[in-house]
Amino acid sequence: LISTRNFNRAFIDGCTNLRSSAFKEHASSSMHQKAMVLYKKSKCVPITEYAPIAKALSTLDASTEVRVTRKFEIAYAICKEGFAFTKMSALCELQEKHGVDLGSGYKNNIACTEFVHCIGMGLR
Repeated sequence: LISTRNFNRAFIDGCTNLRSSAFKEHASSSMHQKAMVLYKKSKCVPITEYAPIAKALSTLDASTEVRVTRKFEIAYAICKEGFAFTKMSALCELQEKHGVDLGSGYKNNIACTEFVHCIGMGLR
């Protein structure tokens, strides 16, 4: 955590500000969120408890899970081959022309960025 952006020693040492707004700001800060993820990982808490994408994936029906998995695979291929993330929509269109059901959403460069981020977090 120390090497991350916006690190502040007050997160470790504590502070003298006891206003409720300080507690709320701390709890919603990205530094606190990262610390909680690290803590939960160290306590062997199931990933569905601290990773929203994993929680969402665990509640999907089978057909939706297959569609999302295919999009993850397309995003992985884009990243592995060094293509621009903007190729996501074109590759999804190509897959659909070949009869692959990908559903209606998450077929753009922003979705590709999110998929690749999640893949990277899983590989760490």
